[in-house]
Amino acid sequence: MDVDTIIKIWKDCGHADNDGKAMKFARNIIEQHSKELEGQVQDKLMKYDPATGEERPYPSHAHQWRIWHGDQKAWLFNPWTGHRRLAGDVGSDVQGWAIGDGYGA
Repeated sequence: MDVDTIIKIWKDCGHADNDGKAMKFARNIIEQHSKELEGQVQDKLMKYDPATGEERPYPSHAHQWRIWHGDQKAWLFNPWTGHRRLAGDVGSDVQGWAIGDGYGA
């Protein structure tokens, strides 16, 4: 689920987007969801480089890759499937935290 979808749900429930509250709510939901998934797919060995899609990335663990590369590279590919991520997903989750089941985001 991306930020725009969460903001739409927020507004559909009758909430106004005063002072960016919808954006804060959306980021909070994504962060919480990412933490729940962290011990699942995020800890598995990556098969593809999240920035280039090339096989056998270095480092091969998501956490180590983020530390090594910092926030200088966007996760354009799902590192467990090799599939290109949708532009909206990359835009709302540049570092790939919401990639949870190996096939989404």
